[in-house]
Amino acid sequence: MKTSSAELKRTARENLNGKYGIAILVMITASLIPSALLYPFAENASHGGASQKTIYYLASIIITVLQLILTCGQLRLHLNIATRQPYQFSDIFFSFRAHPQKIVGAYLLLMLYMIPAVLPGGILLALALSLFANSAPITGLAVIVLLAGMIIDIRIALQCSLVFFMLVDNPDAPIRSTFRRSKELMEGNKLRLLYLQLSFIGFYLLAVLSCGIGLLWLMPYMQQTMVSFYLDVQDVKGAAHS
Repeated sequence: MKTSSAELKRTARENLNGKYGIAILVMITASLIPSALLYPFAENASHGGASQKTIYYLASIIITVLQLILTCGQLRLHLNIATRQPYQFSDIFFSFRAHPQKIVGAYLLLMLYMIPAVLPGGILLALALSLFANSAPITGLAVIVLLAGMIIDIRIALQCSLVFFMLVDNPDAPIRSTFRRSKELMEGNKLRLLYLQLSFIGFYLLAVLSCGIGLLWLMPYMQQTMVSFYLDVQDVKGAAHS
């Protein structure tokens, strides 16, 4: 039987009880390292010419990849907490030691899946705004096509939502097999995950109203809840096939 969203959240809170300190520290570190690395490039770009801006954009791409790997390290910490395994601050660097190229490869493959869905709408909208700015029907059509692509991308994102959890859980797994396995596990669970994610909107608004301070607790809570969802889906599907 599938665990309810409320139960997944309760499990996440129980798992984080007494561990919020390290979860927050890891989250802050994962945010500060990329920001600190990108800052000098942003400064040079703001006062430089085209070459400095180009360097900034290239640095942004590289640092985005770095942030993704650090985020997977956060997932490792939360996975260890959820499964009662030893956990420590250095878990944030776990994915640098465990096939980081697979994390990058999975991200690129996910982009290859998602970009084609929104590309026609994006191109059509750009053309509509630049060449047919006064044509409401053409602009409206472009917006509809773009929205349709975004809906497709949401479905793809939900379908592939467990890929990085799997690569953190089992770094030796082939990339394509994790995509196939994620698709299998998310069959019948996509709307369930979407509902779980949307259920945090109220918490997010409250966190923003607290000048962002509440995010220090909310983000680890959300990550731990998603780990609980991942483990629950694994258990439910495993039981269904046993």
